Amino acid sequence: MRKRLMGTVGIIIGCVLIILASVIVYFYIPYSPLNSEYKDICQKIEEGKRQNSEVLLNDNIESLPSLIQKYIVTNGYIGSPIVNSMQIEFLDADFILNRGDSPIKINYYQINEASEPNRIALIDTSMYGIPFQGLDKYMYGDGTMRGVLAKNITLFNQGGKEFNISSLITYLSESILMPSILINESFQWEEIDDYNVKVSLKYYDEEVSGVFTFDDSWKVISFKTNQRTMISTDGEINKIPWEVKYLNYKKDKSIIKPTEIQAIWHYNDQSSIYFDGIINDMIYN
Repeated sequence: MRKRLMGTVGIIIGCVLIILASVIVYFYIPYSPLNSEYKDICQKIEEGKRQNSEVLLNDNIESLPSLIQKYIVTNGYIGSPIVNSMQIEFLDADFILNRGDSPIKINYYQINEASEPNRIALIDTSMYGIPFQGLDKYMYGDGTMRGVLAKNITLFNQGGKEFNISSLITYLSESILMPSILINESFQWEEIDDYNVKVSLKYYDEEVSGVFTFDDSWKVISFKTNQRTMISTDGEINKIPWEVKYLNYKKDKSIIKPTEIQAIWHYNDQSSIYFDGIINDMIYN
């Protein structure tokens, strides 16, 4: 009887170990539903891109504010291709999910489309050794953010009007990184002074705006707006001044680009850098 009991216990322990090993292997294989969805969207954007051999010329930008013209010319964008999309990769970026949380390390991948203000981003990290991924998607005026733990457990799935507005603002803040789209008539400009220019973008009945600030060498150093909403993972909504900083410019071939980006919430009592990432790769297609 004792031998039979020991044999049964051994079988149970063996089964548990097999299950644990299978879970660990599943956690560490590259596949996940969110990662697959992100790659599928990127592929569709790339497959649908127009064949374009045009390059950005001085004639294309003469209707833009002088600050934007100086930025484009000084930083080497004249003669560069008119792009279909931009992909950015951040590795080991510092990220704070909710106010008061400690920063975690994430890998962050995004694609911005040129023909429409579509933007998709994937967060890839882990919490206590368990994979966590988030998919931030804004497509044709509809914005959502989904967070998934252990590749299959949905922690949150947010959307709605405020999220649509915030997603469009994020796209607007990043438009300066692919300046060939700034000649699009959807962008409206108002020059404030020698260093600041206001930009507005209207899309699917939502209109957003912010201010780009430049330094003496015509590099963009920040984008600020009061329209963006902070939406925590529990659904709490607060409209808080928001800023993006573009830092540490370096020359990449003929173009001078920032290599670090910070996103900041300016609360009444303090400011919080909730995203701080070094650009590992930036690809124009």
